[in-house]
Amino acid sequence: MRFVVPERSRASSAFDGKRGEGVGTVLGDLLSPLHIALLLIVALLIFGPRRLPELGSAVGKTIKEFQRSMNEARASMQTTAAIDEGKPTAASTVAGSVGEAGKPN
Repeated sequence: MRFVVPERSRASSAFDGKRGEGVGTVLGDLLSPLHIALLLIVALLIFGPRRLPELGSAVGKTIKEFQRSMNEARASMQTTAAIDEGKPTAASTVAGSVGEAGKPN
C-alpha cells in the first residue's frame, strides 16, 4: 500500500504575491458602489432625511479636525527629530539671533 502525503494546505494571504487575493480584494469589495448605496439607504431609513445632512456635516468636521491634529503631530515630531539631530529649526534660529533683553547679537 502506498501513502501519498498531501502538501500542507494553508489559507491564502495578502503576502502570497498573487493578484486578486488578500487584503486588496476585501477592501475593494467593501467599498463597491453597491455597498455604499446600501449603507446610505440604511442611514436614511435610520436617521431620516432631516438629520442626515447634520450627521454628514458632523462627520466631515470630525475628519477635518483629525487630519489637522495629525498634521500638527507630524510637524511636532519632525521638529523634535530635527532638534535631536542638532539641525536648526525656525524657532531656534529666531531665538538665537536675539540676545538678552531683546537686543540682537
